[in-house]
Amino acid sequence: MKTSETRSTIPNLLSKYVRELLKRKLSRYLENPDIEAQGSLTRPEVTLKDIRLREDALDMYVLPVSVTRKSFVGTIKASFPLTAFGKKPVVLELSNIRIFAMPNETNWTDLGLTKEKTKKLEEWKEEQKSEFRDMEKKGMFAALKQKVLNNMTQNIRNLELVYLDTKSMGYPCFVRIYIGELRAETTNSAWKPEYSNDTRATNRLITISRFSVAIVADKHEVSLDAATDMHEYYKRVNLSERHYILKPCNITIRHRLSHTDPLEEAWQTVEVQSTGLEFALSEVQFQYIKHLLNFINFKQSYKKYQATRPFESVQDNPRALQQQGSHGALYRAVQT
Repeated sequence: MKTSETRSTIPNLLSKYVRELLKRKLSRYLENPDIEAQGSLTRPEVTLKDIRLREDALDMYVLPVSVTRKSFVGTIKASFPLTAFGKKPVVLELSNIRIFAMPNETNWTDLGLTKEKTKKLEEWKEEQKSEFRDMEKKGMFAALKQKVLNNMTQNIRNLELVYLDTKSMGYPCFVRIYIGELRAETTNSAWKPEYSNDTRATNRLITISRFSVAIVADKHEVSLDAATDMHEYYKRVNLSERHYILKPCNITIRHRLSHTDPLEEAWQTVEVQSTGLEFALSEVQFQYIKHLLNFINFKQSYKKYQATRPFESVQDNPRALQQQGSHGALYRAVQT
């Protein structure tokens, strides 16, 4: 009787564990992805609709951008193999994702970027250490939890990331990154999809289809008046072949993760292959990229100046300009 009760309890415990884990992971990017509220632990599927992205969803990547309030995920679906945990994968599917990003100047300082990158790296290391500590725990349930995580399948469809830019060229421009489908699944050593029981390493095959990058930077594409919202303006743009700097292509990534101390050398390997790569760059697109990089560089320099400039006047502190160093010229320009 005890064995029967244990067998019926383990799937529920695994279901609860995976749901809590997914909620914690998704909460980094989404507002209130309440997977736990979607029915009981015995429900094999959970579906969420039209979940808004957090404005700081991209902060963990330390990018000088923030997400707008009109960014969302159309559908999130999680499937749990309640009768076959440890034999079939948990499947997480996200579809119809639209992310709008705009410049976030608060991150445009060399010092700020360095500190933030260091912070994120340390957080990632701690997370990896925690996961490896979990793997080292003994017992059937701990081993089963790790096996479930190692074999989880993720599938993302119709992902669109749009960078809305009115600063770099002085008029609206867009950078659009699109992924038709991204699928990540566990494989055997021959890179064939298969539920893995390997405790030494996990092989993950990531396939990306219809990946493309487009830039709309022609001033005469669409007129924009003061009352027009940037999101509405984007909807007016009809992308054509001439907008693509990277035309739709397919990418395959083979990732092998060794279950050893994450701080050891060569604990993971990545192999990337692509088909159909075709680049094209017009003069206008080249100028836009150049202006964007110059704009970011200027913002970084100005933010650095603001952070280090002397607060005393030159008359009160004659050495202020000398202490300012390379920022003295900019200081003099502001003082005059």
